[in-house]
Amino acid sequence: MLVDLEVILSAIDLQRLRSVSFWDALVIRAAQSAKCAVLFSEAMQDGAVFDDVRIIDPLNQPKAK
Repeated sequence: MLVDLEVILSAIDLQRLRSVSFWDALVIRAAQSAKCAVLFSEAMQDGAVFDDVRIIDPLNQPKAK
């Protein structure tokens, strides 16, 4: 999948509206463009939701017993 101008401009808007870095915003918008519901990242806030994309930190999950 290529990142087109629409995704880049949407990332800039997200950066300005939600105070996230441009690169995080670009990853979020690319995930949204690819119809992803979940984005795994240890660098972003666990549980944050950006439109229909939920951020999950795989390193911040309960330990299995």
